Amino acid sequence: MNLIIDIGNTLTKVATFSGDQLHDAWTGPFDQAPGKIREVMQADNIRAAILSSVLHPQGEVPETLHFMQEAGVRVITARHDMPLPISIFYHSPETLGTDRIAAAAAGHYFSPDEAVLVINAGSCLTTDLVTANGEYLGGTISPGLQMRLRAMHHFTGNLPLIAYEDITKSQDDFTNLQSANTFPLPGRTTRDAMLLGAKAGMAAEIDGLIAQYQREISFFNVILSGGDIKIFDKKLKNRIFAIENIVLHGLNQILNQHA
Repeated sequence: MNLIIDIGNTLTKVATFSGDQLHDAWTGPFDQAPGKIREVMQADNIRAAILSSVLHPQGEVPETLHFMQEAGVRVITARHDMPLPISIFYHSPETLGTDRIAAAAAGHYFSPDEAVLVINAGSCLTTDLVTANGEYLGGTISPGLQMRLRAMHHFTGNLPLIAYEDITKSQDDFTNLQSANTFPLPGRTTRDAMLLGAKAGMAAEIDGLIAQYQREISFFNVILSGGDIKIFDKKLKNRIFAIENIVLHGLNQILNQHA
């Protein structure tokens, strides 16, 4: 079994893979990750692990996770300068997050003979473009859904702070929000106006970015992933493939190459 650890800005994911198949995945705060990893190591035959972190320098294993190496597990840290399933054509590869590298690697794995645009709706909204030959060309980064809502509260005097639990919760004026083809405008309260503005704005941004890429490249597949995937997968005008845990799949492909 492969052990995959993805330390993000807000949450950490711990997953196991058997070959290319995702076996189990856990999501929680980083301070609970060591306990979960110990539990996984006791239950499964873990021989190798890969670690990606946006909070720690590339190539560094956090001190609280040193016990994995002490237990004989081969731990690989994801880096931009390691052998990868894709070729990096980014002009500043040293600034490229390993989460984006992994997402691009997974995109090429799921679309091996065609260009692919990977859209990740997480803490940030990112797009990453990979050619049919596995060349990573770059992409875009903009605020994610929670970041937009928090910014509206932080930089104004009266707009409320909307809890994460309320972001995906259906409301009285949002009948069947998750299954509707469009977001139901207008928002009739300040809270609903903020939610609709952030969600509809992100959906329009995603569609607009896809349209811009299409002017540069005649055909490519589109993969949507990230924690907010279910909010947008039925709201976009373009044909997409929704794949959860795209970064975990990419890290597993990188680990398989090294194993």
